[in-house]
Amino acid sequence: MEWIAWRGINDPRVDKKMIDSYDGDINSMYQALLGAMAMTASLNLSLYQELRPTLLRLYGLEERVALAIRQTEFRQDAGVQELRACKSEAEALREFLPGELNRIMALAQAAHDDH
Repeated sequence: MEWIAWRGINDPRVDKKMIDSYDGDINSMYQALLGAMAMTASLNLSLYQELRPTLLRLYGLEERVALAIRQTEFRQDAGVQELRACKSEAEALREFLPGELNRIMALAQAAHDDH
């Protein structure tokens, strides 16, 4: 998400080829992510439920990026403005994830140790 947002901000002529490439990358990543989340839910539903808000945050951000890169073609200023917001949010999410995943894994380990 960060690379396409950066591209849209710095060179708003995001073309169909770039969008298709981004969509392909995201679709592949979503398949892996959904598989991992399904596996997590099957092994530990409470761990899945801890991860779910972050997953929903990621989905929401990706949807905004996808819409904004397409918007740059028709309403360039509005699309670029939204991409700036998305890029900032993507950076914040990237910084948030390691600590959040560590917290969730510690909860899972503590639950395992209690049994």
